[in-house]
Amino acid sequence: INKIQQQSAMVNQQIAELAVLSSTLDDLSKSKPNSPSYSQIGSGVFVLSEIKETKKVLVNVGADVAVVKTVEETKLSIEKQLSEMREISSKMSEDVEKLMVHHQSLQFELQKMIAENKE
Repeated sequence: INKIQQQSAMVNQQIAELAVLSSTLDDLSKSKPNSPSYSQIGSGVFVLSEIKETKKVLVNVGADVAVVKTVEETKLSIEKQLSEMREISSKMSEDVEKLMVHHQSLQFELQKMIAENKE
């Protein structure tokens, strides 16, 4: 049960990160070219920069491969991921609840057997 709860927390963290990314893409699409911005260059380190492109982004698609996508395409991809992750989170919550009910049932049965053996 604890393992599933830990995995569920990780999934929920990913959901939160994707939601922030979606919001950031909304902000980017509303920005004008040559707008000032802070760009992250490392963990917690930012540099003042200028946004040259507001309609396209570079997206890592895995295996160190990145492709240019429109903000709209990227948002659709993120929304799909969010939907999938929310389904996974919901399923995990259901599984934890079922396991807890089963665990309580087993505890009750064990206590009942112990009480019967004492008699």
